Amino acid sequence: MTGPRRPRARTSGLPREGSAGATYDVTLEAGAVDDLAELPRRLHAAIIARAEALATDPRPPGATPLKGELKGSYRVKVRHVYRIGYEVDDTARTVAVWQIGHRDKFYEKAKRRRK
Repeated sequence: MTGPRRPRARTSGLPREGSAGATYDVTLEAGAVDDLAELPRRLHAAIIARAEALATDPRPPGATPLKGELKGSYRVKVRHVYRIGYEVDDTARTVAVWQIGHRDKFYEKAKRRRK
């Protein structure tokens, strides 16, 4: 017997049809697209799935509000060592992913990018 099926990764920022409740439009900023292209392809599906999950819950358990220069943004983990940095606009119901990367350089790069 197999476990529950995992959702297929989508490349669009559109919410899934028939999803329950209010959804947010998730978009990848140009920098995040470049970050994703630099990562190994074997990680792309997991990262895209995690970003798309933000459409139904932009502040899931485990999401951390960032502090200091990055205040107002959040980050979620992917496979323990990768991070997705994003901002939520509740009025426009959007989630803007602005950075994706390995934890070693994520915060240093984020501070430069968000200035």
